[in-house]
Amino acid sequence: MGSQHHHHRSRGVGSSSVFPAFDYIVPRDDDNYTVSFEVKDLHNDGEVEKVREFFSRYGFVVVKDVLSQKECNDTLNEIYQILEHPISSPSSSSSSSGSDGGGGGGGVFDRHNVNTWHHWPPASLEQYGSPQRAPIFKPQFLRNRTHPNVYDVFRTILREDDLLVNHDRCCLFRPTTSFISSGHPHHPESSWITKPNLHLDMNPWAWLGDGEECRRTLDSLTYEKLNDFIHENNQPSHTDGIQLQGVLNLYDNMDEDGGFHCVAGFLHFFEEYFSKLPPNMETASYNWQTRDPLFSQATRVTMRAGSMVVWDQRMPHGSLPNKGGRIRSAQFIKMFPTRTVSSQRRSVRRAAIGRQLANLTMIHNHKADASTHFVLDPLARQLLDLKDE
Repeated sequence: MGSQHHHHRSRGVGSSSVFPAFDYIVPRDDDNYTVSFEVKDLHNDGEVEKVREFFSRYGFVVVKDVLSQKECNDTLNEIYQILEHPISSPSSSSSSSGSDGGGGGGGVFDRHNVNTWHHWPPASLEQYGSPQRAPIFKPQFLRNRTHPNVYDVFRTILREDDLLVNHDRCCLFRPTTSFISSGHPHHPESSWITKPNLHLDMNPWAWLGDGEECRRTLDSLTYEKLNDFIHENNQPSHTDGIQLQGVLNLYDNMDEDGGFHCVAGFLHFFEEYFSKLPPNMETASYNWQTRDPLFSQATRVTMRAGSMVVWDQRMPHGSLPNKGGRIRSAQFIKMFPTRTVSSQRRSVRRAAIGRQLANLTMIHNHKADASTHFVLDPLARQLLDLKDE
């Protein structure tokens, strides 16, 4: 773990009828990154307890060097491919029997030409920096989802080995202040500024319930549309135990670059906070407005390229916009215990994943480029739930 010379202090909020007072100080290292741990710490009895203690206190933890620089670069290459060859129709309705849309069309975004960066795919979530709405099934994204280091982080916090991995999106935040590229100054457009947000990817009252509503929703998913993989993220229940989410960071990310933030320690106040609010069972997520006092309590989590942050799903989290001259980019990821998935849902989910892998195989068979190939090793088979295939 890095040294703890610097501190990023969230401002205290007084008690009210809506939320309690809390004030957690998240330590920074000498380079002003959020204090992080190393993958080797996960295999050392003394160090792994420090990892778990940090997570238990703050509700999140950063592990560095989860991905190598090459793995970061290969992931970024796939993100730029999506930007340069966008799909032509909204991918939220994409069939899971088709491709994820990463290779068609004729995009006008060119990673090497900053003057084209105002062209953003039409079927995207530009206000959140997401190049496409559907989950991404590309070789390096799949390699990252089934990476031994990623698995080690999740199994360490969850204290379970039999896990499955989700299939989610990514983000890329363009610079928002003037910067130099190829020796020339460039002035970003206002549309490049992403929307600040703080949210929960779940209904907090459903989480506090008996779990039946969440299970019914999950078992209704058919995965005939790819976005069912997104919807499954939003249905955790306390009856299933701790639930985690994560972000793989692909560029060095400092405060001014925008990106992940969360309200440190909120998991200790989650139940009290939401028990004082009138329940709303109709929403699949919960959002805080920027003027809400809790928004100012969020702490920016700065990370080196290749780092991963994981957090308890009860943590208010989100992103702040890029306010600098560098790019921010990340892949979203989540692992969860296999025991939390019904046999019926596992069956249809497995079939949808199989269809996506079949698409990749077809692409690989038509290209000599080894980067299009994804190898199903034993860990990948477990995490993708294809052990018996």
